[in-house]
Parts: sequence; structure tokens; C-alpha cells
Amino acid sequence: LDRRGGLYDGWDHGLRNAAALVDVLRHAARKPTLIAHGHQHHGYTVPLDLGYVTVPIFDAGSSGYAHDPVRDRSACYNVYHLEGPRLVSVERYRHDGVRFAPEAGGAYATGR
Repeated sequence: LDRRGGLYDGWDHGLRNAAALVDVLRHAARKPTLIAHGHQHHGYTVPLDLGYVTVPIFDAGSSGYAHDPVRDRSACYNVYHLEGPRLVSVERYRHDGVRFAPEAGGAYATGR
């Protein structure tokens, strides 16, 4: 899904068979705990409704961005905390020009 929750299905971005993948997940006996992906340079998280369960989708954003405070761009990555199959929490780290630090306000609080 894209950052607005729409199907990310296309020839130039996303998956050409995204609708088929969502259908497979919707009918799967065991649902994923989370879906992590990349490609979009701006990080986001959206829920994927699979019927009786909602699965969070995470895009940490670009891990290769150069730190650019003027344009509010920075490399990011996520750390996922699991207890068995259950997602407990997510931490997102942004490069501040010197080091990676926890995102101010919590994961995805900056909207970037």
C-alpha cells in the first residue's frame, strides 16, 4: 500500500501484482505479523486490512539519504521488537548528521 493506504500496483512503482498479493494474504491461514518494505524515500506506516486482522506495513524510508536538514531529509532505519509472533513496538532511527538517533517523538512522528 502507498502512504495513503491505496493499492501500490503499477508498472513504474509498486508491485505489478499487488492486488494478487493482498488476496493471497487475505486467504492465508497464517497472517503476517508485519510487512516491511523499502523503495519509497519518505518513511510511512499504514494498516493493511485483511478481514479479521489488520497488519501494519512499514517503510522506514531511505537508508541511503544524505543528511540534508534544509530539505528535512535523512537516512532512516527501523528496529522491530517482537515477542513470538506479536509485534510489541517499533523504533525508527534517523541520521542527525553525526549519528543515528531515535526519531524525536517516536517512530514516524516527524512524518518523514
